[in-house]
Amino acid sequence: MPPQQPIGYSGLYPDADTAWSIANGQVMVAQVASGVAGTPQPFVFKGVRYQPTPLDINGGAAGSPMGDFYYIGMQNAGPDATTMIMYQPIWNRDVGPNGLIRQLGANNIGVYGSFNMPPSTMSKPDGKGTVVPSADNSMIDWTVLGPIRYVAANGTEYPTYMPQGADVKQAPPYWYHYCHDVFLDMCWNGGVDPIYVFLSVGVSTAAFYSANTAPAPGYQYTQIQQYYLDTATWLGQSYGHHPALAGFYVTNETNQPGPSGTYEYREYWDFLNAVGAALKQGAPNKLTIAAMQDDIATLTTQLIQYDSPPDPTGTAPGTEPLYVDSNGNITTTAGTNRPAYATDVYDLDLWGWNLYAAPIASTPIIAYLSARKAAGQPMAPVVLSEIGIPQAMRFTQVANTGFGALGGNDPYVANPNGEVATWDATSNQAVLSSYIPGTVLGQESLAVVTTTSTARTSSTFFTDNPTYNAGGLVAYDSDTGNYWLFQGVPQNPANPGLPSPSWMQLDATIYGTLLDGLRTAANPPAAAGPAVALYAYLQAAAGFQVGSASVAPANQLLQGVQVFEFSDEWYKWMDPAVTSPATIQTAAGVHDFRDTAIAPWGPANAQFYTTWEEEWFGLCSVLPVGRNSTDPAIASDGWLTGGVADQLTPRASYTVVQQFFAQ
Repeated sequence: MPPQQPIGYSGLYPDADTAWSIANGQVMVAQVASGVAGTPQPFVFKGVRYQPTPLDINGGAAGSPMGDFYYIGMQNAGPDATTMIMYQPIWNRDVGPNGLIRQLGANNIGVYGSFNMPPSTMSKPDGKGTVVPSADNSMIDWTVLGPIRYVAANGTEYPTYMPQGADVKQAPPYWYHYCHDVFLDMCWNGGVDPIYVFLSVGVSTAAFYSANTAPAPGYQYTQIQQYYLDTATWLGQSYGHHPALAGFYVTNETNQPGPSGTYEYREYWDFLNAVGAALKQGAPNKLTIAAMQDDIATLTTQLIQYDSPPDPTGTAPGTEPLYVDSNGNITTTAGTNRPAYATDVYDLDLWGWNLYAAPIASTPIIAYLSARKAAGQPMAPVVLSEIGIPQAMRFTQVANTGFGALGGNDPYVANPNGEVATWDATSNQAVLSSYIPGTVLGQESLAVVTTTSTARTSSTFFTDNPTYNAGGLVAYDSDTGNYWLFQGVPQNPANPGLPSPSWMQLDATIYGTLLDGLRTAANPPAAAGPAVALYAYLQAAAGFQVGSASVAPANQLLQGVQVFEFSDEWYKWMDPAVTSPATIQTAAGVHDFRDTAIAPWGPANAQFYTTWEEEWFGLCSVLPVGRNSTDPAIASDGWLTGGVADQLTPRASYTVVQQFFAQ
């Protein structure tokens, strides 16, 4: 057998690597060949968040959030093991040579599911209990075992590992991580138009005492912290020199506000830094980033710390405010020292900011960054780590469903109206129970519809055209050649707090070319209204791009964007109020039962109104292939059902992002 590859290197590209850095406030990347780095080049984030969860994957079975769909496994143990590349059809569809992400023009992806399966959630072989974090079990030491490599044995490639001090490679124990080289190798694509990957450690609020002052026995926050530190160490060692790897997300939106929040406590920032340091042990030339929910108080609230070490079995200790002295040291002494903020403690390479709006000068994060830059105050570079718009619009509850503790329960299977996708062998496609022409998944925002001035302004427009009763409706007036966006709620003019239903003419100089292309396409894509808003969001973000010759230096504040998200997500979590097995089964694909109030979306010159539909932000919609939407996506042998990936259909917003990335 060939020798074990050095830790962190790809089995297919052992001599290739990339080195990432920050220079003059801009992200840089250098190609590395046989250990020699080339000249660093500026890198602009043109990315998407990526969690390709198949339709009808149970969140608990797949792991949280939504599972690890990037690995290969083995069908048998021992030297005769055969490779089991379960999810390769998904990778081919998305990041393969002709994948939709490559066609999109994205140069990076950020995943949510960590490249691991938490030992604390895996069942033991005898089915009695679960494997506990390494803090509780000295037999589980990931750092000693080292990473799995993808090597040849008896003519067959399979994942393996070599414990320290061992002379022979072995199949990994049942609880050990699988190999992800194949997915990363496909993203690297031999260095030709690579799609760089940001992996996820996935630190949750369970790791912080401030959010868990009375943790359940066996799940003390210190044990959870050790698990995340082990994960970070293992990820850094295992993939820290893969050429496709750009860096690691440490956490996503754990900057929780409130009395039991996290962001105001120093322990939160110190632990994020500790995870970042653990990653850097094995991946010194990769980036670290934490994605924050859009809460400016995260950056403007004075930090506090506990005045004594917290005891999970006791009451919470008192707190004391923190300050910064003239030497930049953190202290508890007030006097002439200034208050300490997160920016004084945060030590990761990049800030991620999840902004669901068009960034303009008055946007809190933009105003904050502008003021800080004008004052010459340092801050790690900022990436808009999530920016997007809901693609499916719904204004009414789904029939025959109830309400739970978290809000309006809407168990739907394939779309917001509850239509079940049934596989039709005759037509060889998934057929919805009440398919609406002109859409991909039922009552999502439609493609551009064509009408006349008289018809559009008629009080019976929506009753005459019931299939148009969808949010973000864009109509092309064939009499005048103008485009109009519908505001308010169709067929519901009395909705409190919303403007009376009306039409807004879209500025042709801004949106005309975009909408002409969407309308005249051979297969006009759905969700034109959201595409209009997303277009405005991305163009606004470009106005703050670091390194852009067309942006004034004072306004160069952002490293780029990662659009939320590539495809619709499924089964992130279940509403705990939903306990009926029948409801859970028929709600295949649901990951968020909660409704929020109808709110305006988009810039002032192109607003529409709809609910927040988190699972419907995808640039591509999802339909099953070869099965019904209520049938399991993963067969009993662990392979995708039928060996095929779900079908993705690009929406209008895909075209918008594609054009934006091509600029």
